[in-house]
Amino acid sequence: MDAGAAVTRRAAVVRIGGALAVGMMASACGAGAPGASGSRSPELVWRRPIGGVVWLDASGDTVSIGGGGASVAEGLDAATGKARWSIGDSFTPASVAWAQGGGMVLCDGGNANGADNITALSEATGHQLWSAPADVGNPNNGSGPWLTFADNAVYALIGLPGSHAVYRDDVVLALDGRTGARKWMSRLPPMAKAMAVADGIVYAGSALASPSSSGEVVALDGATGARRWSARVGAPVGALAVTTGVVAGCWDNLTSESQQPLMFGLDAVDGRVLWQRDLGAVLPIIAAGDGLVFALDLASGGLLAVDALAGRLLWKDMAGGQYPTAPAVGGDAVYVGYQNSVQAFSARTGRQLWSYSVEGLPRKLAASSDFVYAAVDDLSSGSALYALRV
Repeated sequence: MDAGAAVTRRAAVVRIGGALAVGMMASACGAGAPGASGSRSPELVWRRPIGGVVWLDASGDTVSIGGGGASVAEGLDAATGKARWSIGDSFTPASVAWAQGGGMVLCDGGNANGADNITALSEATGHQLWSAPADVGNPNNGSGPWLTFADNAVYALIGLPGSHAVYRDDVVLALDGRTGARKWMSRLPPMAKAMAVADGIVYAGSALASPSSSGEVVALDGATGARRWSARVGAPVGALAVTTGVVAGCWDNLTSESQQPLMFGLDAVDGRVLWQRDLGAVLPIIAAGDGLVFALDLASGGLLAVDALAGRLLWKDMAGGQYPTAPAVGGDAVYVGYQNSVQAFSARTGRQLWSYSVEGLPRKLAASSDFVYAAVDDLSSGSALYALRV
């Protein structure tokens, strides 16, 4: 996700914390349902069986998957689907979080002493490049990305032995992306649950704001860890996303008893509150890009788009009342998985671009400039990874 503290609110182009997109089909002949708008359906380029995937990403000419059956991590040729490298379950740490960037696949998991390590693998070969201690990764079980690569550095939201919550202090840890050496570590307000990195700034959101329980977002200099600003947002922060100079967030409604607005937007330069909105549902933010914030409506099912600058609801798609899975943004489209289908919508208008038939439920999605990769679960035939040209 990108935007930043040194730009105006209309300046930045974003990288979506995980820049994912969607696509899928499961018929052997590769025929998909035509889009509602008459747009061309994606073309199936390759398909291969996989184990249960917990992570999927595409970067350059490599597609990386994690947690697939007997393989903890695997790198595939993006054009053909052929395996380039594979690491079996003897690999330690056993990965529970993933990120990709800078020619690396980053993974995290517990070591023999029960603490977490962040390990960097070569994206091209799977060889281990370095490993660094991380104590407790994602300490408060935040739902968004907490391990990311940006500006030749690795940023992680971790917990250290300390005073808060009896045993832990929450911090952002910055590592040199080439060596894994520690660059800096900056303490956060208690119960940190969300992180986003954009334009050289690290944003972190917490459930508690010292000394009150109002929730807080802080902005840290990506080079030094120095605090740029902090902002109280009135309730626990559940997720953050950054686009066009706006830090958009949603409140963690599962831990908050407040009846106040569920989403907010902050000026990325100084933390000033731009808007707060109650959109009438539990709304975890899942992606942001090009001035738009996309979220799920967990109360009724559906996908919605909000203008990042004004907080105005632009559109909402209910998709027959189904709950969407693995939604993500790619270019000017939003891709969403549903049971037995993958659908593409115009990011600006919500107009359906196409619907693609699948057998099963899409779980993980990733996109490059011309391809969409999707992992789908089917109880009868198992999991498979598809590459679609869009």
